[in-house]
Amino acid sequence: MKSRVTVITIGVDDLENSLRFYRNGLGLPTEGIVGQEFEHGAVVFFDLQEGLRLALWRRMMLNNGADGRERILSRPSVELMTMDHLTPEQKAASPFFENFWTDHGWGLGVGLCTARRDLAGVPGRFGWEGAFGTSWWVDPKEQMVGVFLSQRRPDVLSSPAFILDFWTSAYQLIDD
Repeated sequence: MKSRVTVITIGVDDLENSLRFYRNGLGLPTEGIVGQEFEHGAVVFFDLQEGLRLALWRRMMLNNGADGRERILSRPSVELMTMDHLTPEQKAASPFFENFWTDHGWGLGVGLCTARRDLAGVPGRFGWEGAFGTSWWVDPKEQMVGVFLSQRRPDVLSSPAFILDFWTSAYQLIDD
C-alpha cells in the first residue's frame, strides 16, 4: 500500500480570522468551522483538490494554554504536562522498542523529545507517534505544530520512515 498525504494541518492563533483569509481571500471551499459543539474542538476544513484537505486548528498548547484571548490551562500546568515524569528505572524497563527512552520521555498525556537524534528530534517538543502511522508534535521553540495522519499496519514496532521524512522536511523548511 502506497502512502499518500490526505490532510495538511496548520495551527492558528485565530480560527475565525484564518477562516476568512482562506475562504474569502483565497477562495477555498469550506463548510466553515465545525466541532464547535465540543469545548475547544473546533476545526476548519478546506478542500484543496480531490483527496486533499487543509485543516486549521487552534494552537492552544503552543500558546502555553491560551486559546486566542481565552486561557484554558495555566502556563505552569502546560509546563508540568510537558516535563519528563519517568524515572531512570522506569526507562530502563522500557515496554517499547530498545533504546526508545534514551531520547524520549513522558509527561502528563504527551510524549517528549529529550535529546536530539536527528534533524527533527528537537529537545522540548512534545506530542506522540501512533502505532498505525500517525504523528503529532508541538515545537514551542520553532513555534510549529504538525500533524501527520495515515493508516498502515506496522511491520515492526518503530516509527515508519515516512514519518521521519515528514518531520525532516518540515524542519528543513525553517528559514531564519
